[in-house]
Amino acid sequence: MRKVVLRAVIVLALVTAWCRPAYGEGPQVVMRVALSVALPFEFLLEQDAHVFPLLSAEPAAEPAKEEKEAWRGLEVADNQPYISLVPSREPFRIRAGNASGEVVLCYPSGEAVSFLEGLCILPADHASAAFQIGKRRYPGGLEISYGASKGGSCEIVAINLVDLEAYTEGVLTGEVYSSWAPEALKAQAVATRTYALRRMNENKSRNYDVDDTVLSQVYLGKNGVEVFRAAVLETRGQVLVYEGVPIRAHYFSSGGGTTEGDEEVWLGGNDEPYLTAREDFDWMSPHYRWKEPFAIEGSDLFGKLGLKPDCTGWIEPSIWSGDKILAYRFCAGGRTVNLTREQIRHKLGLQSPRFHITVRDGEEQEITVESRMELSSSTVVIFDGVGKGHGVGLSQWGAQGMALMCKSDGVPMYDYVDILKHYYPGAELVDNYNIPMCEDDTELIQEDHTEHVYDEHAEFVKEDLAEPVCDDHTEPVYEDDKKQIKPDYGDHIEFLPE
Repeated sequence: MRKVVLRAVIVLALVTAWCRPAYGEGPQVVMRVALSVALPFEFLLEQDAHVFPLLSAEPAAEPAKEEKEAWRGLEVADNQPYISLVPSREPFRIRAGNASGEVVLCYPSGEAVSFLEGLCILPADHASAAFQIGKRRYPGGLEISYGASKGGSCEIVAINLVDLEAYTEGVLTGEVYSSWAPEALKAQAVATRTYALRRMNENKSRNYDVDDTVLSQVYLGKNGVEVFRAAVLETRGQVLVYEGVPIRAHYFSSGGGTTEGDEEVWLGGNDEPYLTAREDFDWMSPHYRWKEPFAIEGSDLFGKLGLKPDCTGWIEPSIWSGDKILAYRFCAGGRTVNLTREQIRHKLGLQSPRFHITVRDGEEQEITVESRMELSSSTVVIFDGVGKGHGVGLSQWGAQGMALMCKSDGVPMYDYVDILKHYYPGAELVDNYNIPMCEDDTELIQEDHTEHVYDEHAEFVKEDLAEPVCDDHTEPVYEDDKKQIKPDYGDHIEFLPE
């Protein structure tokens, strides 16, 4: 068996040549998307591909050192820094090796090749589907590397190296309905592309930019849905910037009549001028008003908030903004915590942070919590509200509502540019995403969406900072959850009977 050693410069040249061709000739920006797969996993290869090891050899200037073996287990031709793969009806398999960081590629024939620190599989045609994992098909490359996972620990991670435009199309599949108006889909495409670029710059030090779940954006790979392809093609390269930098293009499902400023939801946040409270045209949303309030007994409430259950306590507003309550203080068992509405939403599984809290007394009367109120373990606490998702930025149902609004003569009132201007006021739409990023990294630090409320007598509540963007801007939309809607070409939307 011959030893094959790959120099770092060879890999860098080959991968760079694949990733950075001229505009229109290949991927312009390559996203690194961590896929939700666990080792071992199988994939079908749909086209010819080359496999490169990620580990380079020791520098040639130090011949005394023993060179590391980039891979082992397969003969290759002289001066060939890769292994060739051909499509097969039977799956290839990826598993962990015996050594730390070792990845093993198993052929359908039973042959196996071992890679130290990982491998990268680059297909002949980056734009077409190349891999099928489970029921999903993915374009671009597949990198299996050893690095920090979503949880922060070191483990083997599968990463899809995909062109930003193909990635955007794959996100539309997981985020919006194919039956929605074209202008709403185009607005979503621009927001998706902008959000991805911002996360890419913020995560430069990590081994991936985004994942394929609600922690980033729901990415479902190659879909072939024509309306999604058209929305991406017709907005190709367009992103939103503020002062020359891609904005934090947050979006969510439904606002219940209004969106909120980022500083109202994530206290102490960036207070971005383009993320301010706006009227939301989401009245056709099934989440416009909660169908049922969320009721919970005091003991269960305390337990879910991390306090001692089965005891008495109290609740009171802790931060106000005008007549709006932004945070609440809870006390039970001698411990006090402050929580924002967004933190409460995630701990209790509520639809949105746009809720009000009432307490049901012994006479079955509901009293709104506007000052300190005592709670026993059996007291019923009721949360009722509007909308779905964090409420910051673009409302997906609101974009659909604007796209369907027409004048009396049937002419649409708003296009996707109007929609974006409404939900991201002050942001500029530019035609080419190859814009210089901010050189000051402090400008691009991931904001803490779980920003905490301090109180000198309360315990500081810390949540997971690894992936703070856990908002419903990334929730998948399901066909059984939508109403059938048509425009009546007037100034409002008419609902069809369910």
